Amino acid sequence: MRGPWRDLTLPLDEHAPVWPGDPVFRREQFAAVLQAGYSATCVTTSVHAGTHVDAPCHVIDGAAGVEAWSLDVLCGPAQVVDCRRHPGVDDDWLGQRLAPGVRRVLLLTGGGVRLRAGGLGHGYLTEAAAQLLVGSGVALVGIDTLSIDARQAIELPAHRALLPRGVAVLEGLDLTAVEPGWWDLCCLPLLITGADGAPARVMACPSALAAGDGPPVAGV
Repeated sequence: MRGPWRDLTLPLDEHAPVWPGDPVFRREQFAAVLQAGYSATCVTTSVHAGTHVDAPCHVIDGAAGVEAWSLDVLCGPAQVVDCRRHPGVDDDWLGQRLAPGVRRVLLLTGGGVRLRAGGLGHGYLTEAAAQLLVGSGVALVGIDTLSIDARQAIELPAHRALLPRGVAVLEGLDLTAVEPGWWDLCCLPLLITGADGAPARVMACPSALAAGDGPPVAGV
């Protein structure tokens, strides 16, 4: 029997982690029930704050925005890979752990606790590992840090290996409630036309694949 849905989303509030120098989340109430008869709020934030999806135009000028990601890419069976003892995920290490035909990969580096405390996390994907995912037909890769690249990787090589080749990047996940294995993923970024990223509500529940049905075939 399928278990309950687990929320993998960081709260989007004034404590939400943002990349150093990026605008922080702000919320302002511009109408109140006692004065106007209704309540209404304005929010300002970086689209890369907290749990979010990156779009190709995040690294390539003129490329597609976040609205281009298909729900068939963002939702479906995902393999959660335990990287907590190897948070600098390289191709040799990752290649030994990817299931054949996997389409969605979530990298559990142990960064969820750090993110909830306002940190950035410490895990990352090397350029060679990103190229491995592209070559393996992966359509989405997620991580429990605020960037899939190492903090010192100014040129964003993992982003540039993935996004222009149609691989969705999901960052800022809280994976503390999931274990390695197969999960059914539901990732719903805000449909902000032309945006280089968007906050997302992300959920997962244990997949039927966890019962021994084997990995999904390519295209699922």
